[in-house]
Amino acid sequence: MPMLEIDDVSVTYGRTGRFTRGTAHLAVDRVSLTVERGQIVGVVGESGSGKSSLAKAAVGLIRPQHGEIRLGGEVLPRKRPRAVRRRMQMVFQDPSSALNPSLTVGQVLVELLRTGGMDRSAARSRAVDLIDRVGLSSSALEAKPGSLSGGQRQRASIARALATEPEVIVADEPTSALDVSVQATVLNLLRELAESLGLAVLFITHDLGVVQRLCDDVAVMQKGRVVESGSTAAVFETPSDPYTKQLLASIPTISARTS
Repeated sequence: MPMLEIDDVSVTYGRTGRFTRGTAHLAVDRVSLTVERGQIVGVVGESGSGKSSLAKAAVGLIRPQHGEIRLGGEVLPRKRPRAVRRRMQMVFQDPSSALNPSLTVGQVLVELLRTGGMDRSAARSRAVDLIDRVGLSSSALEAKPGSLSGGQRQRASIARALATEPEVIVADEPTSALDVSVQATVLNLLRELAESLGLAVLFITHDLGVVQRLCDDVAVMQKGRVVESGSTAAVFETPSDPYTKQLLASIPTISARTS
């Protein structure tokens, strides 16, 4: 059974009432995809294709007007209780979205862990484990986000996401603001976490090179719809949709995927 199922989901922005005209925008149009445990599925498309709206619908930040989101086979309610929200976490392009700039990384982690029921001592110990898990030194716990590099902040953001022991991570352009060399370390971290923890990862990006390097499967979105999907190798080697072919032709040489 897939861990994350997005089934016939549509997202519309603006008013859609009977007496309104021209004010609604269909951002996601009946999209379906699944993510298994330990699998990374990429969603790729140009700006405005609907991929970020799909990500937000998956984690409950916006409510789809049609379709279902299922977690481990369970249909998720439109208004999600805290216990469900803890099972799905989002990693954003800008890690500042998840890290309070006035607190140290350690304080951010400890506060989150304590809301989950840990006492302060256990939370501090767990924070040390989390920061080590994402490849940061323990000194990062005493640092405020603004004093860290972009790559370090994104790793700290991933540590925060892991604090709730989620089953699903939705990553929305998490490496697009990073230098290429730093991107590689974050991508390798996500791959290692998916495999070692059995996480289901939905990875949103506009970068086809990142998709080829990281993702097991890929869905190509255009104007709110999935126009092509399948294993990454198959889609890249024998694309069938004209839009996919256009995307692939628009980039220079794509380096081969590495582990």
